[in-house]
Amino acid sequence: MNLLSNSKEVILSSSDSIPKEIIINAHVNEKKVYFEVIDFAGNIKDSIISRIYEPYFTTKEKGTGLGLYMCKMILSKYFNSNLKVENIEEKNIKGKKFYFSIKI
Repeated sequence: MNLLSNSKEVILSSSDSIPKEIIINAHVNEKKVYFEVIDFAGNIKDSIISRIYEPYFTTKEKGTGLGLYMCKMILSKYFNSNLKVENIEEKNIKGKKFYFSIKI
């Protein structure tokens, strides 16, 4: 839910003519479910992308910096998974994709 909330906030605060959508993909094989949460509300700056999972690190005016940290910790501790992110670009529109997998 935190990933969706973050995407929603960035999309709604943007005055650009970006696509107002969040894409959620799930793929299943015999062993895992793979999830992707994608938005095209701009990239994460290269200078901070390695820090976004640090506790108390935030780019928001009123953020706590705990949302992505907690997502990563919960996935790691309870699901033996790893939350990853990458900047993407399609049709000259920049965005980001968070992804992780969970064993069935």
